[in-house]
Amino acid sequence: MTKNIKNIENYTKDRVISAIDIGTNSFHLMIASVDFAGNITKLITKREVFRLATECDNNTHNKSKEITKDSMRLGAEIIASFVDLSNKYGASTIRAIATSATREATNKKEFIEFIFNKTGAKIEVISGEKEAHMIYSGIYNCAPEIFEHENNIIVLDIGGGSTEIIVGRRDKVIFASSMKLGAIRLTQKFFSELTNDEAIESARNYIKNKMSPVLNKINNISFSGIVGTAGTFETVVRASILEKAKENNQETEVADFSKTIKISTKSMINSIGMILKARVPEKISKIAGIEKKRADIILAGALILECFLKNSKLDEIVFSPYALREGIIYDTLKHNISKPSKNA
Repeated sequence: MTKNIKNIENYTKDRVISAIDIGTNSFHLMIASVDFAGNITKLITKREVFRLATECDNNTHNKSKEITKDSMRLGAEIIASFVDLSNKYGASTIRAIATSATREATNKKEFIEFIFNKTGAKIEVISGEKEAHMIYSGIYNCAPEIFEHENNIIVLDIGGGSTEIIVGRRDKVIFASSMKLGAIRLTQKFFSELTNDEAIESARNYIKNKMSPVLNKINNISFSGIVGTAGTFETVVRASILEKAKENNQETEVADFSKTIKISTKSMINSIGMILKARVPEKISKIAGIEKKRADIILAGALILECFLKNSKLDEIVFSPYALREGIIYDTLKHNISKPSKNA
C-alpha cells in the first residue's frame, strides 16, 4: 500500500482509483491501483496547502461562512491539476470528498457546481461521522497489524476544522465522534490577535468543555492502543523525534513517516510544551520538524492533542500515515462506486 510507482505502464490492466481529500487546511490526492484480487498499490500522493477555511472564516463580518470567489477559483485550479494527474494515471474513478469547511459553508452547492464545471470532479460533502468511519477504515486496512489483538483501539484525527475520535475493534467501529475542534478554527477563535497566557487558558478550557463528553464516554470503554493521524499529530511526532535525535547528537531524522511509528506519550507532551513555550509563529517555526506553513496554527492543534493525551493512561502511542485518503479508496471498493471525471 505504501509503495510509490514511477512506471505506471504495468498497472494499466488494473483498476485505478483517485481519491481527492478537500480539507480545511490542505487538499490531498492519492492515486492507487487495485488488482483483481483487491490488493492496493499506491501510485502517487500529492498535497497542496490551501486554507479553504481561512477564506470562509477570517473576515469577522462574514458570519455566514461563505466560500469566496477567490477561494473557489484557487481551489478549482488545485483540483483541476489533481484531475489531470488522475487521468494521466488512467483513473477510472475519481472521488472528491469534502469535509468540515465545505460542509459548514452556506454556499456549498455553488462551490460544488463551480468545481464540477471547471474540473469535472463531482464533490461529495460527507458528514463528520462518515469522515470518522472512513478514517478508521483507511488505517485499519493499511495497517491491520495495529488491530490484530481482540482489544479496542482509539483513533484520533485532528484536522483544520474538526477533530474525529473513533473507537474500534479490528474492522468494527464501536464509537465515532466528530467535534467542531480544529487547528484553524481554534486559531481564529483564540489566537487571531494575542497569544498570551489568558488566551491559551481560554482555549484549554474551551477544548476541555467540548471534548469532555467524548472523553468520558471512551474512558468507560476499555482500550489498549491509541493511533493518531493527520497534520497536527504528525507535526508533534516529527518534532519529538528530532528533539530526541538532537539530545542524542544525531543530525538526521531516522524515522520513516511513510510507515507507522511508535512514540512515547511523554515525548509528545514535551514537544507540545516546546510549542507552548515558543508561543508565536515566528518562534514556533524555528522548532525542528515544524513547517513554516503550519507554524501559525500548530499551537491550537497542539492544545487539542494535549487535552486528549493528558486523558490517556497509555505510555506509548502510534502515528499512522494512513487516514481519510486511504479510507476513500476502500469505501469506493466496498460500495463498488464508479464515478469517472467528465474529462476522463
